Amino acid sequence: MNSEPANRPIFDRTAQWDVERVGEQERPVRVLVVDDEPLIVEMLTMGLTYEGFEVSVARTGYEALDVARNVRPDLVVLDIMLPGMDGVEVCRRLRAWGVEAVSILERVMNFEQVGVQAQHSEHPSE
Repeated sequence: MNSEPANRPIFDRTAQWDVERVGEQERPVRVLVVDDEPLIVEMLTMGLTYEGFEVSVARTGYEALDVARNVRPDLVVLDIMLPGMDGVEVCRRLRAWGVEAVSILERVMNFEQVGVQAQHSEHPSE
């Protein structure tokens, strides 16, 4: 049987990863959201900001690297399909810089694309 309370908040504001101590002051965790879809950026930014995170936004892979250099995020939420440089390459470069907490998001735009991709992988000669 689970001993966790049913009404436990999604983000525990006292958790070690949720607030970083800088000297004698606490600062919110810095999150970089990287996506070229405005609605996704807006939803993630709104939710993370509401929960107390400090959110920065980038819409391309190259912009993500520029913002990461300046902001030094604790966490990066990264789309895999970005204009210019894809999310996998951005992730590789961020990790080389020491950013360890990178979450890659991959979404499928429609079921027809999935069917076509699956068909080509099953029958490569077609």
